[in-house]
Amino acid sequence: MQQLLHPICLALAGLGFLLLLWPPERLRRDRALAALAGVYGFSAVSFLVSLEPVRRTLDDLTGRPSTGILAAFGYVEAMPALQPVVLAHWDLSPEQARRRSRWSPAAGAAVVTALAVLFFQLTPTGRSTPHGFTVNYLHDGVYQGYLTLSITAYVIGEAYLVARCRRVARRTGEVWIARGLRIVAAGAVLTFGYSAVRLAAVATADRLRAALAAYRCGETSQNPAEYADAATREDLRTPDDDVRALVRIAAHFTTADAGKDPSPSWT
Repeated sequence: MQQLLHPICLALAGLGFLLLLWPPERLRRDRALAALAGVYGFSAVSFLVSLEPVRRTLDDLTGRPSTGILAAFGYVEAMPALQPVVLAHWDLSPEQARRRSRWSPAAGAAVVTALAVLFFQLTPTGRSTPHGFTVNYLHDGVYQGYLTLSITAYVIGEAYLVARCRRVARRTGEVWIARGLRIVAAGAVLTFGYSAVRLAAVATADRLRAALAAYRCGETSQNPAEYADAATREDLRTPDDDVRALVRIAAHFTTADAGKDPSPSWT
């Protein structure tokens, strides 16, 4: 599904980016337009590096598996860093907008830098898809920190976007602009559900690991058919089927029952 939707999203974001670039003279005069073009550009590149051929090329160029996944995370975090700049210049005087819009690009750069530092502390496990990357590292304390930082920063950025869009929509006299801003705000709210699911995965990682460890040790009398090979597998490789099966297994255990696993965890 991702390989089907991402090219479509790439085309839409790329088209928006190119339209905003013309005529170029406007970008020098209009800071809001320049920042909006940056948002579209980062969005387009995030979808581009998520495509499997591009991911593989980045892996080969850098000599590090899953570098494309890091790049996609970075570009996604860059978008909320520029969105406040757009809204500040739409809503405030030029001087006020310049003062208000300094902090978000700096915060975005700090988050992307921290994500890169955490990423390169992970032990390479070979090429993987974005979903497989999460599953492979979900029980790693460094990756839990990486994912928590990424999702938390994104939620903060989207929450700010919702609040500012609603404010600007109330203040503008243009009906179509107000409607567009409310649609953007509604779309940002939808991302909260996705973020909650990702954070829940971090919160339940230890319990799922404990359940799998207990199952491998034969501490359950039930053998779910969905995960019959759990005793021989160290890593989860298919997020959908395996995580559903693990949840069924975990229902038979408490964390304390399998607390012998000494692997470090980040909470």
